Amino acid sequence: MKLRLPALQRAMGSQQKGERFKFFKETISELKKVSWPSREEATRLSTMVIVISVVVGFFLGAVDQIFTWLARIVMFRG
Repeated sequence: MKLRLPALQRAMGSQQKGERFKFFKETISELKKVSWPSREEATRLSTMVIVISVVVGFFLGAVDQIFTWLARIVMFRG
């Protein structure tokens, strides 16, 4: 049984066998040119993202609690 992917077949239909994987070869070539961060920099930036996410989470949680408290006061009159 042959798997049929019409859109993929149309997109690749006019290409020769050797050119079908040209996209992947070019992608790998471009990834080799990327300036990857060092291990220390990646660790530092990841830690920053986690810390900022936790701080923002606590802030949004506090804002939610304040709005909940205000909504209870307005709806139930204390």
